[in-house]
Amino acid sequence: LGRSAPPLSPDAEAVHRSGLSIDQPAIRVVLLGANAYHPYSHLQFLELREIGVNVAVEDLRNLVLHSSSGPLDDSGPFEILGASPRKGSFLLVGNEEVFSKRLDGLQIGWDYHGLPLDETGLKGYYSAYPYGIANKSFKLRVSALSDFRFQPREGEKAQIVDMFESEGKSASVKRTRLIDGIDLQALNIRHRYDLSREDLEDYNSRKELGYIKFELAEPAMGFGYEVYSKVYNSVVTRSIDVKAVRRGAGISYEPPREPFTPMVENLYINYSASSTMKFTGSAAGDDTAAHDSFIHLQPFGTRTVFSGGKVTGTRLLPYFDMEGSLFIGLSNVKPLQAVSLLFDLELNDKWTVGKGPEIQWRYLSKDQWKPFKPERILFDETNGMINSGIICLELPVDITDDNESMRSGLHWISAGAKQKAELVSRIRRIFPNAASASCTAASAIAT
Repeated sequence: LGRSAPPLSPDAEAVHRSGLSIDQPAIRVVLLGANAYHPYSHLQFLELREIGVNVAVEDLRNLVLHSSSGPLDDSGPFEILGASPRKGSFLLVGNEEVFSKRLDGLQIGWDYHGLPLDETGLKGYYSAYPYGIANKSFKLRVSALSDFRFQPREGEKAQIVDMFESEGKSASVKRTRLIDGIDLQALNIRHRYDLSREDLEDYNSRKELGYIKFELAEPAMGFGYEVYSKVYNSVVTRSIDVKAVRRGAGISYEPPREPFTPMVENLYINYSASSTMKFTGSAAGDDTAAHDSFIHLQPFGTRTVFSGGKVTGTRLLPYFDMEGSLFIGLSNVKPLQAVSLLFDLELNDKWTVGKGPEIQWRYLSKDQWKPFKPERILFDETNGMINSGIICLELPVDITDDNESMRSGLHWISAGAKQKAELVSRIRRIFPNAASASCTAASAIAT
């Protein structure tokens, strides 16, 4: 996707009407049946081992920036380490997107703006300072805010990177800087998958996570603000002493250059991240904090197969083992209650004699279709849904009414046929709470 492409947005039920109940962006995959053989027939038995999601993002600019001097506005050039930077001055780079993922790689770059340097680089600029300053003298310590503290802690070994690079083999400073190979293991970043932009705003010591920190570790003089007066006085004094022995000569000297504050623009982040949903083996469901989900879209609802590290199935696609099914949702019923249904059927012309289709009655329990035990089918007068009659079922104790795959709030039962579904009679009407009666003493009624 290019930079001008609209962002991937989380699923919003009010907008998308998906019924997924997730708060992350989603990819929907639908099979197309335009060919002679529908792809479902080839894919329905495939089992999942794992699903890997890999992303690579370049030039991420939507950042929250702070320096030692306070919040930064990156709409133009800004002081990367704050005003008058010295050893310990820092830059904080925050972004909710980066810290909500399990990172595999991280790069941070910027362009320097208005460096007061020539081909001699920092060595020439600070030549009057007696500290041996060169381009490589300026070092940044890298840490990350995680679990309310920056890691690595003070005193622990941390990654140190050069703040400036030389242009080729010359001494001039390169105008662009890309800090590559950031040691993610040393940073020990603790991610939070629901991290939001509001969590990063108004940085203070009570923030939990979300920031990378670049702290000026070397040189001890920083950019010279604390030593400039001392160096200047030393140069002037030394120049006077030298000229004093040269009678008749005027006093001349080259003062040290004033310290400068580095400014940058176009600060950005590149990162790569991955996530794995494991469906089998001992590692299945090991990432319980992740918001990864794998959901089957079914005719009347959905079924969550993987969510929060919990695995409830391993099939790539929803599996329908019935050639034809009838679904009935029951309200105002309870487990262990007997339910009587009168089926008014119109005999199918395709069936004349012989054995009709074998009807299997099932019920929905936590989004799993389970067969009725034979003793719970109290009686069936329909001859396998061939002729009109009453069917009486006792609802099992584990039938549920809060399922995803069918409308919630109803107890669902189904009648299905794996074969010969075309022989089932057509349904005209279904009456609940049915009962049969017969007249056995007509003379008694007359009197």
